[in-house]
Amino acid sequence: MESVCKGFVGRIYTSFNPVRVVDGVLTCGGRVVFVGSSRDVEKLCNVLGCDLIDLKSYTALPGFIDSHIHLLDVGDVLNSLDLRGVRSVEELKRLLKEFSKSRSGWVIARGFDHELLSGRMLSRYDLDDAVPDKPVLAIRVCGHLGVLNSKALEVLRLSSGGNVDLSSGVVVEDLLDKVLEEIRYEMSLDEVEKLLIDAQNHVMRFGVTSIGLISTTASDKLLLALLSLQRREALKIRVRMYMSYRSLKSLGPTAKLLSGLSSEWLRVVGVKFFADGSLGARTALLSRPYSDDPSTNGVEVMSRVELAQALREVVGFGLQPAIHAIGDRALDNVLWAAEEVGLVGINSFRIEHASVVRDDQLGLITKLRPGISIQPHFILTDWWVVKRVGLERVRFVYRFKTLLNLNLVIGLSTDAPVEPVNPWETVYAAVTRGCSDSIELCRYTEDERLTLAEALHLYTTGSAELLRDEEVGSLGLGKLADIVVVDRDPFEISDPKELRNVSTVKVFVGTEEVY
Repeated sequence: MESVCKGFVGRIYTSFNPVRVVDGVLTCGGRVVFVGSSRDVEKLCNVLGCDLIDLKSYTALPGFIDSHIHLLDVGDVLNSLDLRGVRSVEELKRLLKEFSKSRSGWVIARGFDHELLSGRMLSRYDLDDAVPDKPVLAIRVCGHLGVLNSKALEVLRLSSGGNVDLSSGVVVEDLLDKVLEEIRYEMSLDEVEKLLIDAQNHVMRFGVTSIGLISTTASDKLLLALLSLQRREALKIRVRMYMSYRSLKSLGPTAKLLSGLSSEWLRVVGVKFFADGSLGARTALLSRPYSDDPSTNGVEVMSRVELAQALREVVGFGLQPAIHAIGDRALDNVLWAAEEVGLVGINSFRIEHASVVRDDQLGLITKLRPGISIQPHFILTDWWVVKRVGLERVRFVYRFKTLLNLNLVIGLSTDAPVEPVNPWETVYAAVTRGCSDSIELCRYTEDERLTLAEALHLYTTGSAELLRDEEVGSLGLGKLADIVVVDRDPFEISDPKELRNVSTVKVFVGTEEVY
């Protein structure tokens, strides 16, 4: 029978701000009960009869906390066609045709980037060439734009106008969410649970032990699946859930019960809604037109007045608002709405991404003190971003160090499946800012790099604070014992490129070794 206590001896980082290193930690009942020397831990283990884990040449640190991840979509990606990195329309069509042979219903493909396809957007006719007889949805890597083939348009019976272009089959923003919701509506609860288990297993192997699960569609079915997994003790990571605003509205007065859904494993923390779209799809709302397409400055998904109303509702239900705002005009709208509602105070609401932030917005941000979830790997994926915003605005993009210096609550995330789940890819991007990969943005914004200690702090304690979870994020006394063992000490790596090669050896979540 496995002991309820575990002793760890070796090189152990308990926190990163300040950086604290010890050589002994004892956990009992899933919590840290002693932090000190290896000799003392060995003595305690002898008395208690607990397991003693000698790290030898390995290094232990607090479990990573991904503050913004779409877990169901990660499961979707693992069970659908992954188009990331595909560099020609012909290759894409070949992959899609082959993949469709194993599908009897909807054919879902994710991750294409039209910038890699010579800058040409896919159309319904490209998808028709590959799969004419089954409904197909291909989703851009940003998750804000999709392309439907003719069969899918026929099945969905979409009418022209709004966020769909019937001639090309392109759907964007809330309409894409509705399409996904309709597809998922047909899924059984068992199928949803299977996707969640696949996704959970995937993130655990990279040392992610807690997540801010962001739901944009089918929140009710997703929540039911999570509750079922929790009841069966099948949840192995700690889930802090943000419902979709549409789901909140559909619940009516019963939404007040959501804030009471709280356990060590599953907790409903907040509600997610959108102010705009993405830079990749040119739907992020900018204050001035896109430099590479002056015909548009993006999409306003919710107006200032609508945002203010949503903020009032969410806060009234005792939940934390989490507002997606990538463009600077969208950020203007969110800050105006928050001030109008009186949301002033550290982490009283969250801003997701805050990708373009002007100098004149920093004062109001400092006054309101929102929490912010940032995604450093966007820097590598959005290699074209200078072209989008132009040289005049480039210094406003991904201002991680600037925001950190405002003493805000900031958490790191991957926005997976938009970016890779692997935390070391995210840390690498935060520390190098693409300079090692010849990313053009680095030439103009190298001063926005984070140090390794800053990146690891934001990926642990910072994300925990953003999720309003005081029990994780470090290995201090009384904290939940979420520990990741890696194959080397990241602070002894001299070449930043090697950060990407740090490997997970073991993962402990509470009393259980999960990887």
